[in-house]
Amino acid sequence: MTVDPVLHALEGDCRQRIFETTAVLKAAFDPGDTLTPQAGSVLKLEGENSGAVYFASSGWLAVSKSTADGGRLIVDVVLPGEMLDPGFTAPEASLVEIEALTCSVVLSVRSSDWFPRLARQPGLAAAVERERQASFARRVGRMPRLGKGSAAARVACGLFELCLRSTAASGDGAYATHIPMNQQQLGDFCGLSSVHVRQTIRRLARDGAIEGAGRLGVTIRSPNALAEIAGICPDTLRQDIVPVV
Repeated sequence: MTVDPVLHALEGDCRQRIFETTAVLKAAFDPGDTLTPQAGSVLKLEGENSGAVYFASSGWLAVSKSTADGGRLIVDVVLPGEMLDPGFTAPEASLVEIEALTCSVVLSVRSSDWFPRLARQPGLAAAVERERQASFARRVGRMPRLGKGSAAARVACGLFELCLRSTAASGDGAYATHIPMNQQQLGDFCGLSSVHVRQTIRRLARDGAIEGAGRLGVTIRSPNALAEIAGICPDTLRQDIVPVV
């Protein structure tokens, strides 16, 4: 398949920073503390003792918060090569729920071991800070893009972000096009009802931007079309996702 031109923005320094940060983070985790959750498995409940820091060696993880009406909102998606500290402001309790969107391999380190390790390894601490800033920038940047846009713009923006990030994290230079999220999960990520997501997915499929949207996820055919529908600049979004530290 021909690579969409907008994805070439991920070459060079951006991709190199991701690889360097990933290598440092992965080296800090003990392969012996490995979790292999299946798709749909919950690794950590919101409010549960956090106890550990996680690194996604492979697979996708959804990070969500419960809402006042009993629903949930996916506040971030952790991709291969990224880490997550569910209790970074309150080590005694997880601030989020962590669910495996796909079959995954997740490495963990006990919080009691993690923080002394950061103090001893400045390079690791710098990599963690880059990861946290990238995660914060994603969430903050996502709010105005998703908060006031149309349903089509919100879904297109969410899909484009995930495509951009998964492409950047690809270790073999391949351009990722499959987003392993069903319509309900996309709705939780974009803050939309399943009805709105279903209607929007049909429109995006008719426009040739995507195909499929069933239980196994969405295949992106034209990231450029998604960017146009979302009204976003790929270069600007790239800078938000992987800030220079």
